[in-house]
Amino acid sequence: VRRRNDKCQLCFQSSCEICPLCSRGCVAFEPKVIYCSGPCANRIGRNSNFYVSAGSSYSWCSDCYDRSKGDSLEAQGRVFKKADLEKKRNNELVAEPWVSCDKCDKWIHQVCALFNQRKNNPTSLAKYVCPQCLLEAEKVAVERAKAVALAKNSQSANEKPPNNVNDKSKDSLKRKASVPKPSVKTLLPYARHVPDANDLEQSRLGVFLESWVRDRYGSARVKEKNNPPKIFGELGPDPSEI
Repeated sequence: VRRRNDKCQLCFQSSCEICPLCSRGCVAFEPKVIYCSGPCANRIGRNSNFYVSAGSSYSWCSDCYDRSKGDSLEAQGRVFKKADLEKKRNNELVAEPWVSCDKCDKWIHQVCALFNQRKNNPTSLAKYVCPQCLLEAEKVAVERAKAVALAKNSQSANEKPPNNVNDKSKDSLKRKASVPKPSVKTLLPYARHVPDANDLEQSRLGVFLESWVRDRYGSARVKEKNNPPKIFGELGPDPSEI
């Protein structure tokens, strides 16, 4: 982002906060594309003046505004008075929002942390832990689980069963040894895990499109498997045979 007077134009500070995940400061979104609702219907250029109607999505460039005769403008059958229009400049900058980790107190880009405001409401009292802290906690939990398992194995190796142990007791010992260990996710603090793509919210349209593509792709594969295409040489079949 271009700096002015040695200050960032997004956070208005001399030095931006650095995201520990991407090692970048403030990140600006792509500017919003605005089209003129007047006769030209052209795209309003960056840093150009335009007029907008409050409470609607209609905008007019300076040329259409100045060339219009009278005290009103028309767009899609609606009439707007020039006196009610607000003059603006197409230089708005929108920054990627940040989120603070409640464990390390570092600021992270929401897009880098896969932060979802539906699941993690910023106004709620629930603590938010960044992926970096979750990975460190996962590493500690894995090492702790390995140490506990090693201690149990060494203890069971030192304890030799008596010679008069019957077959039923041996079977029970084998069943105890085959009990599955708890998952690493259950050992993590805050009962959380590092978010991935599967944790993102899905809309009904997205679920429908995904199932539709899977069904079409599966049926196409079955059809191709049952009726494999005939290929003759490197150039394929003769066009007259298709």
